[in-house]
Amino acid sequence: MKKIMLTILLLVIGSYISAQCITSTTQYPFNVSYTPATCDGTTINQIVTDGYAGEYSTVTVTAGITYTFTSSTTSDLITISTLNTTESNFVLAYGIGSVTWYATFSGDVKFYTNLNDGLCGEDQINRIRGVICNNAVSCNPPTDLMFSNLTTNSVNISWTASNSNPANGYEYYISSSIAPNNTTTPTGSVGAGITTVTINGLSINTSYKVWVRSACSSTSKSCWSSLRDFSTMCTPVTDFTENFDAALTFPDCWKRVGNGGATRIQADASATSAPNLIYLFGTNTTTSVIRGKAIVAIRPVSNAGDGTHRLRFKAKGNLTAGGVFEVGYLPNPAEASSFVNMQSFTTSSNSTYDAFTLLPGTAPGSSQVLAFRHSGTPETSILIDDVVWEVLPSCVEPTNLSVSNITLTGATISWTASISAPANGYQYYVSTSNVVPSAATTPTGSVVSGNTTVILTGLNSSTTYYFWVRAVCSITNSSEWSLSSNFNTLCTVSTVPYTQDFESALVPQMPICTTVQNVGTGNNWITVNNPSASTGFNSKTLQYNYSQTNAANTWFYTNAVTLSAGINYTISYKYGNNSLTFRENLKVSYGTAANAAAMTTILADHPNITGNTQTQNTVNFIPATSGDYYFGFNAYSIANQFFLFVDDISITLGLGNTSFNSSKFSVSPNPVKDIISISYDKTISNVAVYNLLGQQVTFKAVNADQKQIDLSNLVKGTYILKVSADDIIQCIKVIKE
Repeated sequence: MKKIMLTILLLVIGSYISAQCITSTTQYPFNVSYTPATCDGTTINQIVTDGYAGEYSTVTVTAGITYTFTSSTTSDLITISTLNTTESNFVLAYGIGSVTWYATFSGDVKFYTNLNDGLCGEDQINRIRGVICNNAVSCNPPTDLMFSNLTTNSVNISWTASNSNPANGYEYYISSSIAPNNTTTPTGSVGAGITTVTINGLSINTSYKVWVRSACSSTSKSCWSSLRDFSTMCTPVTDFTENFDAALTFPDCWKRVGNGGATRIQADASATSAPNLIYLFGTNTTTSVIRGKAIVAIRPVSNAGDGTHRLRFKAKGNLTAGGVFEVGYLPNPAEASSFVNMQSFTTSSNSTYDAFTLLPGTAPGSSQVLAFRHSGTPETSILIDDVVWEVLPSCVEPTNLSVSNITLTGATISWTASISAPANGYQYYVSTSNVVPSAATTPTGSVVSGNTTVILTGLNSSTTYYFWVRAVCSITNSSEWSLSSNFNTLCTVSTVPYTQDFESALVPQMPICTTVQNVGTGNNWITVNNPSASTGFNSKTLQYNYSQTNAANTWFYTNAVTLSAGINYTISYKYGNNSLTFRENLKVSYGTAANAAAMTTILADHPNITGNTQTQNTVNFIPATSGDYYFGFNAYSIANQFFLFVDDISITLGLGNTSFNSSKFSVSPNPVKDIISISYDKTISNVAVYNLLGQQVTFKAVNADQKQIDLSNLVKGTYILKVSADDIIQCIKVIKE
């Protein structure tokens, strides 16, 4: 029977050279990693007898062993690469008909076969795909090729000595594309014990590939090492502007460095200067098929460390807000590991671009190559556009905005003084909107020269505030507004009824006054937009993302809610998943603090959530003690499940607890020193006062529509007033001063 082609649909964007092909997304045998059974140096271990050109197989290799990958169609182009997706593959070796490679690590590699037509061609003619394993090779290649001292026309190459201790030293081969074979004449050689060579006479801004092999004797040579590639540098410039719109390739003198993560020039309708921008994605998850931190080197500048210029650019989250990325420099432009971070930036939106500015000062020193790096924490890709390297203006905005001493109604904001030492001090702007102020925006206030701190008062509790600062160098000369910073004023404790529908969340973050706690090794709760309309979760929703490796054990906590002892309450919420086969686990509890240890009372447990449906659950409960309580939603699914959703959390008075008409009910003053007055439009039966331990400390029979209660004998603290009127109960938190 003709085999069934199983294709994994992936987004494949990029280009390849005709000497190697890693664009295939079809694995055969599907979802299988082949381990050679015989390792005698001669036996061809047949991976598959009906392989096609345009496919790959996964092969498990062991460090320190030499492998020869073969095709029965001797004209096939063979490429061996790491196991990442095609966006971040690193080519280990390639050749025609067969290719020999010395394994420098243990794990899986991809074994591609393609037509050698310059187009990575495919055909469906069966060929045998095999591998020869040899653990008895007496002459092994060196490992760990590295580059340093990269210039416009030269590079220094070094490597780790072969464990064969080759008596005749090492031979190296450098090419712009052609891979060497056993008969290839080396570009040059070095003597025994030498593990470095400087190559001169290269072309400016040109990509090269390098291989090295051991010369154990005049007749015994190792296979060529895994290839490494590099590009010579461009002539540095003093300033530039780049919008990436010329083509869907990196602009001249911009380069990807290393093989971590995924990065490309991408067409995107949201680009601030259409049509193109930089896509940047890195990861710290070892189980991801795209591993490592993606780095893009910016074109070289001659004045990176002179303290006379700045870097401006725009960026936003690709799918979610909150993506963190770094700007730094590369002392060794050919090696990703040399990256030095100068400043980290966080995107605030996935719909609007933030305008960012880096002031490198003299930090880069003599290094000429600045670079963007995606941190991989969190794993949320970002988009970058409109990068400008320019002379510092005469009046420069302050940096490093920070906030401290946050209260219910105030906070202290501060910043690092501008390098232009503004004679007229600073102006600041505070808003509940993240709309960047313009040059004409009226500031909220100002401070005199030398002052870099402001105490804000009169703010609203439980509110997100954004603020900006600018330098005022003279009456007619002000800087641009700084990058924004933000903070949340402290949260007031909620009263019943309490609701949380997640509509106020800035995806993927939690709504203000709520928190998450991960007590396991799986992922965190996040918020998402319209995750599964088929199940009814078609607004902003709390979601747990499954982990391929670790079980879930993460909590979401509501804001604190005041409850009274002996009162019947109801909690209602919706939950579900979007799979008919995977099963999710959810536990709902409450306690006196927003941490797992305090979640002592379990309200519900849902150990087998499945069916691609939404379920609403309601639980009645009666607290034994009055106080402020947090409600926790614990995802504890096993690994490799799917998505778990929670939405529309509501806490109300239970059956028999009819709500007061709040507009007719009054308690004042609050806070109170001695006497508190209570009034209602119906007869108040009695008033009981409880401390936070649930102990009744005062009781007054009223039988009137208003009453003054003497609290002068109570110590300072927080109390709960339970007011009864016509079988209706209202609980009020009161502060005794």
